[in-house]
Formats: sequence, C-alpha cells, structure tokens
Amino acid sequence: MPETGITTRSNIDVTLPQGAPYSRTMEVLAQIQVAEKKLEEEIREGGKTLVENWYTRARENNVLALVKLVPETRALSAKETADRLRELISAVPDAEKITVEYLQNNNGPPLQFCLNSHRHGGLDQGSRRSDGPPAQL
Repeated sequence: MPETGITTRSNIDVTLPQGAPYSRTMEVLAQIQVAEKKLEEEIREGGKTLVENWYTRARENNVLALVKLVPETRALSAKETADRLRELISAVPDAEKITVEYLQNNNGPPLQFCLNSHRHGGLDQGSRRSDGPPAQL
C-alpha cells in the first residue's frame, strides 16, 4: 500500500566472512546496485517514483546500501521496497549475514554527525560548539 508524506528508507547490509577478498565485496556491491537500478526501472515503467536517493558503499567485508524514499505518494511502501530489493538482490551464498530492513517515520534530527577519534581529547575538541560548551554526544 502506498505511503504519503512520511520519511522512510530501506537499508541493505551484507557482511561477508572476515578475510574475504575485497574484489568479492565489490562484486556484491555491483549485485546490489544492479538490483537498485532494476527496481527503479520497474517503478518508472509504471509511471511512478520511489527513490529520492541511494547511498551505497563497500568496506573490507561489508556492503551497505541506504535507500531514501520520496516523501510524497510513491509506488511501494518502505516494507514493500525492502522486500522487493531482497528478491532482486537474489543469492549471496558466501554472506555471513544479510539484513534488509526499513524505517518509517524517522523522527531523528534532519542532520547527524558521527565523530571518531583514537584520543578522547580529539572527541572533546571536535564536539565543542564555537559558541560554548560541548555539543551533546
């Protein structure tokens, strides 16, 4: 059932075995990107829209795809989008874990940052606002 006016997204997270060659990770990334394009083609053929933007990345033995859905009336719900992507991705026989999920009514802040540091002082300095005390972490 189509959804209207709510922020939703579908996430795909594939974890390969530790030590898997990076070339294999890139193959899985390509497999997910093909599924994304196929889904967009299916929706476009029906004269509808579905995706506002995609973010897909590969690291060592992990591939992550985030699919932000258009906020207006769209062809599929977030759950239907996640289910269809899982079908289109097909088999990843060497994956240790494949997670396909969806989020609805994301009430989080419109923009979030993640700070990483090997030193606590780096985090403290990086989290300070220019006008006062440290930002909430």
